[in-house]
Amino acid sequence: HNLYNIYIYIYASLRNVIEKIFGIFKSRFTIFKSTPPFLFKTQVEIVLVYATLHNFLLST
Repeated sequence: HNLYNIYIYIYASLRNVIEKIFGIFKSRFTIFKSTPPFLFKTQVEIVLVYATLHNFLLST
């Protein structure tokens, strides 16, 4: 039972981090404000490119 509670805590923490990241992306990159009309593979690539761009902008 204790392992389950630890799992739930870690899962919730990671989910909060991911939701926060997408909130930042949505405010910074307008393409995330609605569902893009792209294939899923293209959407994954867009997220990776924007994450890289976001990190680059933070480092400069």
